[in-house]
Amino acid sequence: MLNIRLGMTEKTNFSMSGTFDWSFENHWLHDELVRAAIKDIDKSEVIGDRVIDSPVLGTISHRELSGGVKTVILTLFQPEDEYNGSGCGDNCNKWFLEVAKRHDIHLAYGHMTKYPEPFEIRIVNSGKIVTTDNEFLEEYIRLQNGDGSYKGEDMEI
Repeated sequence: MLNIRLGMTEKTNFSMSGTFDWSFENHWLHDELVRAAIKDIDKSEVIGDRVIDSPVLGTISHRELSGGVKTVILTLFQPEDEYNGSGCGDNCNKWFLEVAKRHDIHLAYGHMTKYPEPFEIRIVNSGKIVTTDNEFLEEYIRLQNGDGSYKGEDMEI
């Protein structure tokens, strides 16, 4: 299941690119979901271990992938962490849902985002399961305090 926290905490990983670069393993690029996400998000193609063909940058290594793709890959291979979803474009959201079909993942957002329907997302702050953009927006608004922070144990960073 995809678990989304509204607001950031001290456990939210803000260094997805550094975490990815430090912990990367070659076999990650062999996964079909990873290859499809790279093709869709970065418009690039995996051509070998640590070698990607980018239409914009030419031949690049895994280190030059976008932060969004890196975060999708981290949720697949290191799902125990909570990642900063606000650092990713909405084009990553369908891939987070795909990863969440394999195992639970955790993202934190400081803003409202749209997910392609149908979906099933657990809002960590309240425990509520939302299945439409309207339900997500209603819960987002309900949980906001007047100062832009969110209700619950979360703290704004």
